[in-house]
Amino acid sequence: MAIILACSFSALVSENSIAAPVNGYRPSAKPDTVKTTNSLFPIASSWPGDTFPAPVSIQTLPSDALFESNSATLSPSAIKSLRAELKLIMSLDPHAKMRIIGHTDSSGPKPYNLSLSRKRAVAVKNWFSEHGLAAKNIGAIGVGSSQPLVNDLDSEGKLIQAAARVNRRVVIELLS
Repeated sequence: MAIILACSFSALVSENSIAAPVNGYRPSAKPDTVKTTNSLFPIASSWPGDTFPAPVSIQTLPSDALFESNSATLSPSAIKSLRAELKLIMSLDPHAKMRIIGHTDSSGPKPYNLSLSRKRAVAVKNWFSEHGLAAKNIGAIGVGSSQPLVNDLDSEGKLIQAAARVNRRVVIELLS
């Protein structure tokens, strides 16, 4: 049985991107480490050595709502969003294993985007662990711009702001 967390930012991210993985979206594992143990999330993956199943719920939060541009410091409005997420997670399973995945848009150098996405995922992980969830149960990774939901560049290679906002996100996967 899958539990889908409701997203309060559905106006910025399509409902389909919250309720199910997007075609081609592979959270963190390399193709040779994929375990598809949950038929509701057939392309969801696990980390090597994981003993828990593929994600049973996915929450997507737009990075714009959590961080200022080019920053990994949580904004004041982020705290309100994260408190709501924490309350929901605690009510579902306070001992759940989670994976937090940071994403960026396509603008800027790839190494910078990868670093920024990692720092943002770690910032969310640290906030959750400081507010009652066990750090050992939370993984945090950044994937930079490698897993876009939509193409955010026009035919001339210029950034399309509306599309870029969709790609800038933090995904919280509840794994058990």
